[in-house]
This record gives sequence, C-alpha cells and structure tokens, in this order.
Amino acid sequence: MFCTNCGQRLTDDAKHCPNCGVLIVREEAAGSSNTQSQEKKAYSDSGYSYDEFKREEKAAGEAPAQKPYTYTAPPAPTKEDGYALTGLILAIVSAVCCCVPFIGLPCAIIGIIFAAKGMKSVTRHSMAVVALILGIIFAFCNAAAIASLVIAMLNGDRWNAIFDEISNIEEFRYYFPR
Repeated sequence: MFCTNCGQRLTDDAKHCPNCGVLIVREEAAGSSNTQSQEKKAYSDSGYSYDEFKREEKAAGEAPAQKPYTYTAPPAPTKEDGYALTGLILAIVSAVCCCVPFIGLPCAIIGIIFAAKGMKSVTRHSMAVVALILGIIFAFCNAAAIASLVIAMLNGDRWNAIFDEISNIEEFRYYFPR
C-alpha cells in the first residue's frame, strides 16, 4: 500500500503517512465503488461533473499537503559578517574605555569604519547597524572626554583655586586634608 499524496510505502496498519503526515483513509472496496458510481451518476445527470465536485470538496475540506521537513544549512560566513562583528566589538571596547579616551576614541572610529563595511552583510546587517550607532555615540563621548581633559589642563590654575575653596569648607576637610 502506498500514500496517495507522496507515494511513500506504508504498512497495512498505518493511520498516517510517516513521510508527509497525511491521514490514510481506508474504504471498503465493494462499498466505496458502489457509492462512488451512484454519486457519479447523480452528478452527471445534474450537469455538474463528479470530478469537479470532488476537487472543490477536497480543496475546501482538507488541509494542504505537507511537505517533508528539509534542513538547509546557514550560509557560509563572509568578510562583511566579520566586519560587522569586529565593529561591534570595537564599539564595546570604546564604551569600556571612556575613562581612557585616548584609547576609546580610536577604537570607536575604527569600529565605525568596520561597521560601515559590515552593512553589506546579509546575515549580520542588524549587528552592523547596532555597531555603527554605538560607535558614533561612544566616539562623541570619548571626544567630549578628551575635550574636557584639554580644557582642564589649560585652566589648571582655576581648578587649583576651586579645590582650595572646597578644602576650606569645614565639612570637606576630612576628605581633602592639607
């Protein structure tokens, strides 16, 4: 006995096809041929084809035939995938190195370049977008940190005056002893 949907060989007691999952309906040979011939005669007399009726009935009442599951391997990694991943790693390094902006800013700039190259990736496009956004944000953060360091170095006397005023306040003498 064979499946009427996919042609898979079936055991005599099978209720479903093991290949496609279609329900196996067994009809008694004598009863079904008698019933089928009577239905065909009735429909041919009405001008409506029995085969057309059965096709419409099958389309309306049954679930579509299921295709067997097939595994497709993911696509092989490309250079663009590596660029996207490298851009994300460099963006994270630049975030960690915000306290050391002279390391963080170059990492952010190189991360932006790699993320822009990774935008062509099919499988890691969203990773490249995230890397690009984070790289831009942390490039600005590191640039602001560098700018504040430069300003602090240029105004060294002013900072000393501020710390002197803080150390004169009674509550802060514990934290800033002379």
